[in-house]
Amino acid sequence: MEQLLNKISEQYGYPADLVARAAAARAQIEGTTREAVAARWAGEEVPAAGAATPPPSAPVAAAAVPEPPSGPDVEVLEPLEEHDPAEDAPVDVEQDSGPTSVGGLARWLAVAAIIIPIVALTYAFIAPDGPACGASGQLDVDAATGLAVGCDGNAYGAGAVDFFALGEQLYTAQCAACHAADGSGGVGPGFVGGAILDTFPGDMCADQKEWITLGSAGWAGQNGETYGANARAVLGFSGVPMPGFASLTDDELSAVAIFERVAFGNESIDAAEAACLSSGEPTG
Repeated sequence: MEQLLNKISEQYGYPADLVARAAAARAQIEGTTREAVAARWAGEEVPAAGAATPPPSAPVAAAAVPEPPSGPDVEVLEPLEEHDPAEDAPVDVEQDSGPTSVGGLARWLAVAAIIIPIVALTYAFIAPDGPACGASGQLDVDAATGLAVGCDGNAYGAGAVDFFALGEQLYTAQCAACHAADGSGGVGPGFVGGAILDTFPGDMCADQKEWITLGSAGWAGQNGETYGANARAVLGFSGVPMPGFASLTDDELSAVAIFERVAFGNESIDAAEAACLSSGEPTG
């Protein structure tokens, strides 16, 4: 029996004790002896029941692979699978691949090549001279210098004045001492409660600017003893004359007038700028 087990172990590469257990399990299933199963696996003649195991014969060229036993607590012997080197060959991914992203990109480029010229031609018909000056923040270009200028021809940035903020600074520095910081008045008349717009309504901002420029004495010398729409006396409030501010630029005069009208007269800043930044002449 030991010779048969060693022979099977050498032929199939299994340990002899494992072959012995497998033969015992198969013999139990088939109702035969362990020696008979081992002889069959080794390719030897199966001995009759009770007969001694004959000496092993010469090895045969090929023998049937022993059938794996089944049943509980039985280890199954399986022949090792041979590795096919062809399985390691690189796979040709180009044969069965579908459309790639490169193809999709090419289609989009083709569509864009059609749409972009159409859009460009449409824009050329709508605005043959390009966008109008001031549209979408566009500036004009000085033909002589080639520099960017505003739509009025001034240098870029000219006229970009925050008139309300500038007027507040000037009022605080030069007007608040007589008219109070809140416009309630002091030595000079107050502007709150609609008083500033009663004197200088929307169409008389030019007169307001002239009044600030000339002061009491200058106004009286050019326009008479009253000023404003309600014909206020030049020296009628406190008898203290108002000084003139001829040193202020036109933008600064406009800024002071806009601030007074918005801050104290509750006029909208758009209406104040429209009234005070126009080229209207004073009526006085």
